[in-house]
Order: sequence, then C-alpha cells, then structure tokens
Amino acid sequence: MRTFEAMQQETSYGQIVGQVIRGRREIQGINLLTMAESVALATPSGWSRVETGDTSMTLAQLRKAARKLGMEPAAIVRQADILATQLEASGVVVHDDKPKNLGKWLLGGAGILALVAAGAVAAAAKTTKDTNDTPDDEENPT
Repeated sequence: MRTFEAMQQETSYGQIVGQVIRGRREIQGINLLTMAESVALATPSGWSRVETGDTSMTLAQLRKAARKLGMEPAAIVRQADILATQLEASGVVVHDDKPKNLGKWLLGGAGILALVAAGAVAAAAKTTKDTNDTPDDEENPT
C-alpha cells in the first residue's frame, strides 16, 4: 500500500474547466438550477457533474455557460490553460481525459477552486492596476 506522500495527485482538464466555471458562477451568486437551465440541462445535478469533470460538456454548453457568466468561452479555456500549467508545474498530472482509476484522482475540486479564486483575485487586481495606470491623455486623445 502506498502512503499519501508517495501518491501522485491527478486531475483532468475537464475538471479544471468545470471548476473555473464553478468559481465564476459562485462569485456571481448563480445557483446550479439557473446554470443548468441556461445550458439546457434538465437537472442541477447534471450541471454539477459537468463542473466536477464527471461529465463532458459540449461546445454549445460551454458557449451558453460563458454567456450566462458574462464571459467569452475563450476566457474560460484560457483560465483553465493557465491553471493546468500551474498545476503541472507543481507536480500534478493533468489528464486530457478523466482518469479511469478515480481512486488515484486526489486533487479535488476544492484545490482547483482555490487556484481559481486566487486567479480571480489576481485578475481583478491587474484590471484595477491597468485601469489606474492609464494616463488621462490616453483616455482622451487630442
């Protein structure tokens, strides 16, 4: 039997994308039912399975979810790519598909969601800094 320290943390890209969406949904106060309805799923549990990476979403669902969140689909994917790179740099294996052995899948949504939240805070800080750093003459060129 392997010890916890010897076990490798793993996740899937689908779970990362789902957690990016979940983080944005929770920040905006959108519940699972509303999100499920916006992507034409019959139940909130169906959408929850998408957010946890248990079920894949279609491109149409990604687009509808992005619209509901006031984002472009590319922004969701871009943030997921950044998080995947950060996770891989810290030693987490990011699978393109859901791992077949779920017992090995140790990095849960909470860990990814913490990274999502940190990314959201950093993005908000950068947006604020960029806005504050814009000289008045650039805003109103003559």
